[in-house]
Amino acid sequence: MSEPITPRSQRQATKANRYKFFLGIDIGTTRTNVSYIRIIEKSRKVAQWSDVIDVGQWNPGTASVFKGPGRQVPTESLYTIRERQISHGWEATKIPITSSGDDDAVHICRAKPLSGYPEDGHWPQHLQDALKRLTKAKLIEKEEEVDIFEVNFMRWVLTRVKETLLRVGYTEDSDVEIYVCCPVAWVQKDRRRFKRNMARAAREVEMGDYFLTKQGVAFTRNGETKYDIKECDSLNRVRVLTEAEAAAIFLIATTEAQDLGILPGTTIITGDIGGGTVDFSCFQLSDDSKPRLRRQLCPPSGMNTMHHVCSQKRREH
Repeated sequence: MSEPITPRSQRQATKANRYKFFLGIDIGTTRTNVSYIRIIEKSRKVAQWSDVIDVGQWNPGTASVFKGPGRQVPTESLYTIRERQISHGWEATKIPITSSGDDDAVHICRAKPLSGYPEDGHWPQHLQDALKRLTKAKLIEKEEEVDIFEVNFMRWVLTRVKETLLRVGYTEDSDVEIYVCCPVAWVQKDRRRFKRNMARAAREVEMGDYFLTKQGVAFTRNGETKYDIKECDSLNRVRVLTEAEAAAIFLIATTEAQDLGILPGTTIITGDIGGGTVDFSCFQLSDDSKPRLRRQLCPPSGMNTMHHVCSQKRREH
């Protein structure tokens, strides 16, 4: 049994906090991007969109097709068996993978479960084969599931983020709130599983308000659904939302949008044209002087017929 971990929010700080950090994370199908806002603890300053800073220089020394700081990085991993090395981001793209395959390299890309996490044993065959191969090579522990590919990439991302924040005042006592985007097709159980994977990565990097808890889990074995109590990673101060929701929140939070004076009570359409899906949704705003999302008029969707649904809902309201 693991040693109990007290949530960071309940621990006694060794010194006064100076900064609080807000992280925005989008682990996309093809590209990953992370931004942050830093504010002084107990400050009443309202953060503006101009305060948002992108994390860059993901793979220092690796040539990138982008000029400048490189705010995005490929959501890709490369496991090399002979060298017993795991690379992520641009490092994972530096070794070309031939169509005939490479006995030494396992390339993981486009592994994000856009339609939700499959039951164990029902993941895409290439990911199951990769897990078996890397387990046999002892690059991955025997008891791991396909989620380990996501956890390993998240760990690498959070490690780079922590290195960046350490240069701008982050300490072990700093409060960190995380907002991370997810595919629109995910239901609550998918969001919970995603949060558990991110919590595990955060614990291993020692970043954020992480802790261990016991949770009831359901699993399928021999066609029968079973239940068990397992020790799981958990993370406070993390919110999982869709790109459409994030875009709507950003719109009503910007000074420029507020100055227009036309947002209260209106209906807005937001969308995300990503590498895996194109997602749109409709939101109705409150009548307040500083509007908020009152309700979502239709669930976000990446279906080709989504623009017809949005048009119909907009006309109704």
